[in-house]
Amino acid sequence: MVLQLMVNWTGPGKSPKVSVLNYSVTEDIPGKVTALRAFLTSYAAWMDTSYRADIDPEYRVLNTVTGGLEEVGTIASPGASIVGTVNSEPVADIAQILVQWRTQTIVSGRFLRGRTFLPGFAQDFAALGNPTASACNSIAASAMTLLATGDGPAVWSRRHGVATLALSATVWTEFAAQRNRRG
Repeated sequence: MVLQLMVNWTGPGKSPKVSVLNYSVTEDIPGKVTALRAFLTSYAAWMDTSYRADIDPEYRVLNTVTGGLEEVGTIASPGASIVGTVNSEPVADIAQILVQWRTQTIVSGRFLRGRTFLPGFAQDFAALGNPTASACNSIAASAMTLLATGDGPAVWSRRHGVATLALSATVWTEFAAQRNRRG
């Protein structure tokens, strides 16, 4: 089974944004929510005050192989909004921080990897059109702390019916643009 937690992002952009984090273990949902909140709270130090993140009170459990919905539940206490702490301007909505989750699982001759896009990054921490190295390093360290809790996300390949715990995380040193892969 694959547990999915959603983060709803609100900011000055035209459309709502959602980050979906997958987990390969469906036990201890409150622990996963607490660890995710800690990660998002650390990201707020790099996020403009016009943005906020809310952990969706609804979670989903999917069949790992088929992707079929198995269960929908409610998180008892998702917590208050996490608001950016930097009084700046956010970078353009298309420019987002990219956290890359890495595993040791090989599928079809490649390592299984995942991505999480984080919007709302403050312009104060951008230089020459990219996030600063200190910002990238700090966000990567927060992602590694999330993984160290044991309640970190997994990478799920619906195509191959595999979900495996992420073992490390990096942050891309350029802004990333999330594109719709489904036509």
